[in-house]
Amino acid sequence: MDKWLNNRWVLKIISLLIAILLFLVVNMDNVGDSKVGGIPGVTDGSEVLEDVDLNIYYDKEKYVVTEAPESVQVNLRGPQNVLTLVQLSHPDYEAYIDLQDEGAGSHYEQIQHRGFPTELSVSIVPMNARVTLEEKVTASIPVEVDFINDQDLNEDGYTIGTPRIEPETVQVTGAESVVEHIDSAQVQVDLEGEDATFEISSSVTFYNSLGSEVPLESDPSVVDVEIPITAPSKAVPVEIDHEGQSPDGHTIDSIEMNPESVTIFGPNDVLEDTSSVNAGTIDLTSIDEDTTLEMPINIPDRVKEVSPEMVEVNITLEEAEEEVWESFPIEVIGLSETSELEFLDPEGGEINVTVIATSTVLEGLETEDVNISIDVEGLETGEHEVALQYRVPENVQIMTELSEAVVMINDDDDE
Repeated sequence: MDKWLNNRWVLKIISLLIAILLFLVVNMDNVGDSKVGGIPGVTDGSEVLEDVDLNIYYDKEKYVVTEAPESVQVNLRGPQNVLTLVQLSHPDYEAYIDLQDEGAGSHYEQIQHRGFPTELSVSIVPMNARVTLEEKVTASIPVEVDFINDQDLNEDGYTIGTPRIEPETVQVTGAESVVEHIDSAQVQVDLEGEDATFEISSSVTFYNSLGSEVPLESDPSVVDVEIPITAPSKAVPVEIDHEGQSPDGHTIDSIEMNPESVTIFGPNDVLEDTSSVNAGTIDLTSIDEDTTLEMPINIPDRVKEVSPEMVEVNITLEEAEEEVWESFPIEVIGLSETSELEFLDPEGGEINVTVIATSTVLEGLETEDVNISIDVEGLETGEHEVALQYRVPENVQIMTELSEAVVMINDDDDE
């Protein structure tokens, strides 16, 4: 048996028999209708083709089709083998109306066909159709922007500027009766989540005066849009910190900033909570001559922008003069009402202070302008060493004999 199956001539004969059987099966339904002595291949049958596209031929440079059926039904009758071939091979057939020599207006024409096998009888339903041609016109329409989801921006005080559109106008081509009813060309821009100027490319849609969409394409179909968005703003002063002291023999005469205030941008609630901005800290120990610094503004949380972003800091030095204040009292902070404090060093809680400043500053300086204190809050009874704390006006430096005081704390009940 295996020897037979391996013989190529045997395989060819088997394949031929299978092909003949398949052919007979395809045509078996029509055997009863065939003539006596006829063969299945020449029996008649019928086929219905639904939704066959109806092609309209016309001068597309001048006209537009505004009315015509989109499809028709095609009925076929003829030899079954030819019908089967049409079903399997899908030949290049069509139903059409030829209006290439016709002008604008309504035309009631017979629907024609071509591309079907000549052995078949072809009928089309409907046999005739009305086709309307209109003059083709082109118009130039300015593009408008339609914003959606802009409520949050308006509530937060943001300003939406005039959009910049490129190109500003688009062309539209179509039937005159359709184009003349176009009221606007719009691009829709979604502002949800936006809080700064941005760009977007968007397709153009046409609308009539009732707000209904007009189904025509624009040229170009997409335009570029820039949406300027400006946050609320206010002016706030600039603050600057400094640490350390100028080198010996010098003192700060002045620290001036240019500008003294900047404009901040952000939501209204952020602006309400922001009263100033900071430009950082200057290390005075490194300043030994008149100096100009460029310092960036530290942008607070949720502030979108600061303008300008940098400030110029001008530091002017002057030869320092010294003045000694004797027996300057040390203020005690944080002592409970049930406790008493005794200064062990310096005795009596007074200390000599060397004040360093320019002669002009020294002339106007009062003892009330300087404060030296110790904070004993939370300290238990007994002896303690407590660091001295200083509060002095800007451009004033002080030196003391001690950096800390030695005190004894007693409870009133111990007396």
